[in-house]
This record gives sequence, structure tokens and C-alpha cells, in this order.
Amino acid sequence: MDSHKKCILIIDDALVNRLLLRRILSSTYEVMEACDGEEALLLLRRAPANVSAILLDLVMPKMDGFTFLNYLRNAPELAELPVIALTGADSENLEVRALEAGANDFLEKPFRPDVILKRLANTLLLQEALIEARTDALTGLFNRTAFAKYTEHYIVQHENAGNLAALMLIDIDNFKQANDTMGHAYGDHILMVFSEILTEAAGRHALVGRLGGDEFIVLLKDIDSLAFAEEVAADILYRLETSSKSKHPLTCSIGISVFPQDGTTRRQLYFCADEAMYRAKQLGKNQFALYGGHSTLSQRYSWMRKDWILDELDSMIYICDLQTHELCYMNRKASEKIKQASCGAKCLCFMAGLSATPFTFCTSFSGSCNGTFNGVRQTIDGKQLYCQSHLVDWNGRRAHMTVITELKDNQL
Repeated sequence: MDSHKKCILIIDDALVNRLLLRRILSSTYEVMEACDGEEALLLLRRAPANVSAILLDLVMPKMDGFTFLNYLRNAPELAELPVIALTGADSENLEVRALEAGANDFLEKPFRPDVILKRLANTLLLQEALIEARTDALTGLFNRTAFAKYTEHYIVQHENAGNLAALMLIDIDNFKQANDTMGHAYGDHILMVFSEILTEAAGRHALVGRLGGDEFIVLLKDIDSLAFAEEVAADILYRLETSSKSKHPLTCSIGISVFPQDGTTRRQLYFCADEAMYRAKQLGKNQFALYGGHSTLSQRYSWMRKDWILDELDSMIYICDLQTHELCYMNRKASEKIKQASCGAKCLCFMAGLSATPFTFCTSFSGSCNGTFNGVRQTIDGKQLYCQSHLVDWNGRRAHMTVITELKDNQL
């Protein structure tokens, strides 16, 4: 088959009609033939991506055109194939019936070659415009708007059907660093490779989309159990990690929510999957996490993406649990300080010289303190350091957020 030509499937029980249409189309298109709807469905299931449009006779034995259209429009991987219906000129009311059944256009026999070619070209151009409007330009996956539309349609159709589905929110780990270091061309290459991995791992019946940047989304429809979603997630992690031969293989973090137990709307499922993905990041990345148990959505709203905001600041920031003094979080600046240190301490107040031993400064606050501690100022290695500590809610835990800022000559 010529990969540069679009393929048209002719479905007609009359051999003479198929031969005539092949003669008209073959100079411009690749042509496939089927003598009825059943044979056509077999061809499409073997290679659905090969066919660009269908010319469909409406009156046929075995499976007529209307029955075929019904099957086609209810098969997710075939539903949007453009179809031009064909029938005799004396067949009244068939045009309206065909369009109502899902045909994109209608042509009467006998065939006029110039009309067929023009109507087919127009139909393909319209289909290309529709595809472009709903797909991500770089990866070819569904864009945010289209994915939301198809997900909502699925939820409405299966609200009371008892079907299980899994929504997976996926973020490539450390993508910004790789993009900034290796260049945007390399970053685009990563995104395209990753989109192929997701499509292959999720399977042909899943919806796969790119939300933007390095964030992707997958809807696994009509799954038998949660275990299937976990298997797909594990397969994605494995495929991505083994796709790169570099010393630092690519990884991703995956959050999974389940319909209907975690939510019965697209928005609910999205936020649950987002919460689970953030949990996977916290646990060390390169893994998947299921929603549930570790926090609620209402808690999540108060601290969503705070680490990204804190990473952009020039101060050293770390967060410790109020009761256990466990280190919950360090921003980029604080992490750099730890890496540069010769000692193995993991407490920034000790590292900055604010206490003689780790955690002493943290424990000086009582659990009942509800204000802000200011005024700790030290000169360490010739640098003026100023420390503030706030009580914060971090993932549902009461914690200290300690901010250590290097002062300039004209500051306090």
C-alpha cells in the first residue's frame, strides 16, 4: 500500500459498482473493497488506521448500510471515520435516514466521476480540520478540550451501568530540567516518545491525551478490575525507563482514580488522580499511586503545588512536622545547601548555624504557638542570615515552615 496515498474503503455488493468506483478513485487514492458490512468490519478491525474514508452502499444483503453505520458509530476506534452513503436515484427518503444514521454525505447512482472526487476531497478536508481541532499538534493525542469532552460523554453513558474505569494523570519526572539542559528539540522528542509509549501501553480502546507541557492523561474504559489499571501503570513505567539508553533514564509519576468509586464526574476524577500523582511524587517519583487514604480533596486545595512556588524563591525553605520534627520538604535552594555540606546533617537550622544540634531550633516552638517567629539573625561564614518560622498545614499535618534568607548590606 502506498503510504503517501489515503485509503478509501468501498462497500458495495455489486461487483460492477466496485470496479467503476475503483477506476475513478485509483489514480488519487489507495482502494480497498468489501461486498457487505460484515466483510468491511473485519477489514477495519484488522487495520483501522489504514482507512481514511468509506463509500457505503445502503442497500446490501447480510449487513446493509444502516446496520453497518450503527456498528461503526458505536465503536470508539472507528466512530469518526467519514462515510459517504451511496444509493440509487429512485430511493426516496434514504438521504435523510443515512445522515441521521451517521453518514457524513450522500451520493446518488449513477456515479459522476468529477462529483465523487470533489465530494470525497471535501469530506476528507473537513475531517482533517476536525482532527486538528481536537488533537495536540506535537504528539497527535487528544488535547485538553477534546479529552474532557469524550470523558464526560463516557461518564454520562455509563453512569448507572456498573462499568469500572480508571483515570490516570501522568507527569514526566524532572522534565523541565532535561528540557532546559538538553534543549527544546530534545524535550519535544521526549514528549513524542512518551506519547507513543502511552498509546501502546493503554491499548486501542483507551482515551489518551496531553494536557500541556509534560502532563498527560489516560482514561481506561470498561476495565475488569483495578488490578488492570495497576498493570498498565507498571507497564508505562517500565517502557519509559527502558526507552532511554542514557545514564539517567526517563521516569514518570502516575496518579490513578477509579470511576465510580472515587468520583462520578470528570472534575472529581481529575482531582483525585491529581492528588494520587502528587503522592507518587512525594514517595520518590518513578511510581504510581492510587487515590485514597492519605488525604482529602478539601485538604489538598490548601497546599496544591506549593513546592513549585517555593522552588522559585531564593531563600532556603524547609518544612518539619510539628510533633515528630520529620523533614517533610526542602525547596531547591535548601537542597543545594545540603549537597554542598561536608557533614551529613539533614536539618537546615543546624546547617545554617541556628542551633548547636539538629532539630533543637525546631523543637523550641510549642504546639500551641500560633504566630510567626522572627528575629533570629546569625553571621555564618561571613554571611548575614535571617530566619523566620511559620506554623502551616502541609498535607493535613501541622508543621513548621522555616525560611532562611541571606541578607544583603542594605537589608535588616
